[in-house]
Formats: sequence, structure tokens, C-alpha cells
Amino acid sequence: SLQSLDLSESTIDDRSLRHTEHLPLHDLNLFGTNISDRGVQHIAKIKTLRSLNIGATQISDEAIEQLSSLVDLEVFRFCATKITDKGFQSLARLRNIRQLDVSDIPVSEKSFRLIGSLPKLESIDLGGVKVTARDIEDLRSAPCLRHIILFRSELNDAELHALSELKGVRTLQLSRNPFTNNGVAYLGKMTNLINVSMLECPNVSPGAVAQLKKRIPGCQIEHSTERLLPKLFRDR
Repeated sequence: SLQSLDLSESTIDDRSLRHTEHLPLHDLNLFGTNISDRGVQHIAKIKTLRSLNIGATQISDEAIEQLSSLVDLEVFRFCATKITDKGFQSLARLRNIRQLDVSDIPVSEKSFRLIGSLPKLESIDLGGVKVTARDIEDLRSAPCLRHIILFRSELNDAELHALSELKGVRTLQLSRNPFTNNGVAYLGKMTNLINVSMLECPNVSPGAVAQLKKRIPGCQIEHSTERLLPKLFRDR
């Protein structure tokens, strides 16, 4: 039977989603489609869903409210949508979430507290979300958190100091941020790290990266200071 359905960037509309209601789907990808809250009412009836991507769609907080009935959902992606605190309140009812993508959404301090309350959260994508040290402190409440993406999140040294207290984290994606060597030094406390990406971080020197590598020898570290895309074009 059909368990996985990828309709990303397709022309599917709200009305067509009624055909998915009775499918035993575990994985549904609707990224970049024109679906709205009206179509989500059909998705909410697929009680077998474990993974759902409704990123870059027309949904609102009402959609998250409807989907909060999918109590077995483990992977939820709704990046680049217009979700607000109200939607995150509904999200907090999904206690089995392991992976969450809320990139390119304004996430408030209140919503960060709600994210931190998810007991099984292992991975979060906060790319493009402006994050403060206080926001990161709220993530300490998520005991299983191991993987964090903070790509272009305007991180400064204070935010890296807060990150260093998340001792269980294994991977960090920190590319395109303005923090300095001082912030990188704080990461040396995160001895469980196995991968850190700091591409296009102009204020971090190779020396600071070498010092971090010395403190966490088992960690793979990617680093560059230049913007990589323009460089690729220059090399052609």
C-alpha cells in the first residue's frame, strides 16, 4: 500500500487533497504547493501520518490547530509560512515530535518556550530565524535535542555562549552568522559535538577553528570566511 507521497511544488489544490484522506500514508510532502487551511482539513484525517511537510504553503495558525490531532506525528516541517504564537500553542500538543523545521518564520520568545517543552525533540531547523541568547536558553528544556540548524540567524557571541550550555547537542549548522573568535571559543565546552559548520562566517579566523578542533578532536569542522556562491562563479 502507498505509504509515502511526494507532491512538493506540484499543482495540487485544496479540493484534490480529499483523495488522500483514506490513504495509509506515513509520509506526505506538500512543500511549495498552493494548499491552504481548507485543504489541511483533509490531511488531519490521515491518522497514520508520521512525517508532514507543509512548508512554503498558504497555511495559517488554523492549520496547525487542525493538525494537532495527529498525535503520532514525529517529523513536522512548516517553514516559510505565516505561523504565529497561536500556531505554536497548537504545536505544543504534538508530544511525539522529533524533527521540527520552522526556518524563515518569526519565532517569538513565547514560541521558543513552547518549542522547548517538546519532550522528544531531537532536531530543529531555525535557519533564517533571528535568535537571541534568551531564546536558546529556552531550548535547554528539550532534553533530547541533538541537532540544531541556525543558518543566517544573526548569531553573535552571546548566542554562542548560550548554545555552549546545550551539552547534549551533536551537530550545529552555524553558517552565515556574524559571531567572532570569542564566540567560537565558547563552543569548546560542547564535548559531544561531532560536526560544526561555520561556512561564510567572516569574523572567524582559521586559528580559532584550530583551537576548537584541539579542544574537541573528534569533531568535524567546516569553515570559510568568503561568500561561497560568488566564489564559485569566479572560478568558472
